[in-house]
Amino acid sequence: MLIGVIAALAFAYYLWSTTPPQNTSYSITSLGIRAHDQLYRFEEITRWWLEDKWGQTLLVIDTPYRFPPRLHLLLHTLKPKSIEDILSQYVLMEKPKATPLDRAGVWLASKFPLE
Repeated sequence: MLIGVIAALAFAYYLWSTTPPQNTSYSITSLGIRAHDQLYRFEEITRWWLEDKWGQTLLVIDTPYRFPPRLHLLLHTLKPKSIEDILSQYVLMEKPKATPLDRAGVWLASKFPLE
């Protein structure tokens, strides 16, 4: 059973690492952020931050929902400074501390790159 669980986790990690993200459209309005046909109001968003991952700038937004608890939006051609200016008016910009699970994921990705 243990070998089956490890094989399933390795396969899931492989799938999540090799599947590219879908291009979707989103917009920032005066009420909130509209993404995936849903409006995430500024009053409901707990925090946001920018991070660089895989050569892309990501806008990461924490939501109070059970699914999705966190939105990852690619900025593509948008300038991070303009996003900061707009969102800082409504929501706190705060990057959370890395949890032990986050640190384990970073360690695992550095030891077993799938590139």
